Amino acid sequence: MEKLTIYLFTDTPFTKIPKMHTDRVTFIVDNIKKPRWAVHNEVFMLPERSWVDDRTKHVLITQGKNVDGVMFVLSDWKNGKKKINGLQPGYVSNTYDTMFVKGDNPDVAFHELKHSLDNLIRVHLGISIEKLLGIADWDDVVVHDPAHRYDFLWRLESVWGFVSEVVRQRRKYEKLNSLMKLLESLKITFNSLMLEKRKEYVTEVAKTNGEKLHESALSMLGTDASPNDTAPDELGCADSVSSVIMTVLTDFKRQVSTLELYKQIRGDKRFEAVGEPEEGAVLISPTGKGNGSMVGHTGICGKDNIIMSNDSLSGKFMENYTTETWRKRYMEKGGFPMAYFRLK
Repeated sequence: MEKLTIYLFTDTPFTKIPKMHTDRVTFIVDNIKKPRWAVHNEVFMLPERSWVDDRTKHVLITQGKNVDGVMFVLSDWKNGKKKINGLQPGYVSNTYDTMFVKGDNPDVAFHELKHSLDNLIRVHLGISIEKLLGIADWDDVVVHDPAHRYDFLWRLESVWGFVSEVVRQRRKYEKLNSLMKLLESLKITFNSLMLEKRKEYVTEVAKTNGEKLHESALSMLGTDASPNDTAPDELGCADSVSSVIMTVLTDFKRQVSTLELYKQIRGDKRFEAVGEPEEGAVLISPTGKGNGSMVGHTGICGKDNIIMSNDSLSGKFMENYTTETWRKRYMEKGGFPMAYFRLK
């Protein structure tokens, strides 16, 4: 079966990590100097994003899609008050998931790597790891299982076939990229034809603004809803939702912050807060209103409790959540509120 390839940057001359699980993972080790540090959030310190991007740009140029992720193993964490063993921060640098590990700790390194497997499977196979395994949450049930928290091999066999398929697809990225663009084009055309077909057989009635917003969100599925890249794809959720709203409200001001989007909508008389999800409602869990463990998110409510939002890895507007999976991640884990707003 295919093996993952991880490019490992380290500021120490020797590391145990590349010597473990060599039947599953190949590490390419590269020594680096002391990083430039910056505050990640209220809890964590991370290297400056520009410093990380410079390192991963080198990986992209020299390795391309033959590498599946980038890990930084760092011995010197600048702020002792912000203690951390490892962090998979959920952003992409030059197409790679990035992970950070303190010191020379193989257990923590492979724990963070296991976090990233669901991202790889979701982006490249278009399905969540939870659906494949029939479990509620990969992080809770497997990665953070109290008895196997640092056991990389725990339940790995059940997903490794899918991981191998991801690796094969990444190696054939150029061919797949052309195919995905074709499929995206076909999907947009199909959605447009279906809307026209409905008009032929259904008596046209005046649509509410909420219905218009819902239809606009559906038409953008599978596309980059913020092609101007006002915000990076991995932080583009507010930008994408702004694009959807602006198809209905042309004078709506674009926002790239979930907190600013929350403030703007709450102060706009054309919106009203509602207590439950409904088709076309905007859902916001604004950054700054949680416990500091993660950034917030925003999306548009669809049918059957589906939430459409920007995908941080692919940069596409997708059906990423249900109200239940959103609640578990952003309310239970992140401590955020779930604020729904209906466009009148």
